[in-house]
Amino acid sequence: MIGGVGYFELARARCEELLREARQKWLAKEVSEAHKDRGAGEPGHETIRVRWSLATDDIRIAQLLHLNGVPRWIAFDQSFIVAEDGTHILAAVRYWTEQDCLRLGLLVADPRNEERRLAAALYSGVQELAKEEDLREIRATTHSNADCLTEAGYRRWGGGWVFNVTDAAP
Repeated sequence: MIGGVGYFELARARCEELLREARQKWLAKEVSEAHKDRGAGEPGHETIRVRWSLATDDIRIAQLLHLNGVPRWIAFDQSFIVAEDGTHILAAVRYWTEQDCLRLGLLVADPRNEERRLAAALYSGVQELAKEEDLREIRATTHSNADCLTEAGYRRWGGGWVFNVTDAAP
């Protein structure tokens, strides 16, 4: 026994974790292979629209969360900003507001697409949404996508990132 937990329980939990990781990698590879010939000239491929999610998006966001190993129920319990190509939700970032601040959390992207491109589109598009709502600041609490945040004009802030909406060029 290790700290009250049996060795076999620890081994089983680790095996399940490894199997889950392997399945996610396999799924991403299979989907990537299936879409390898998807060209940049296809309609909607280059144009990504960022918008507030609607109630009708919940099921599609739940599917996106599931593809990323996140429980589906979160889609129905949280608010999201989405990136879409006109017909499909490609990525979503969880948000909430505090006074004049838009807070960003978990970002998930469709594994069939390039996450960096989608994250960059989301973090840039969120700035326009914040301006429309007269919010002064955006704070992102994420440890991934640092390059995307930097390129979009965010700067390091404590354990996350901050973008001052009021200082941004019109």
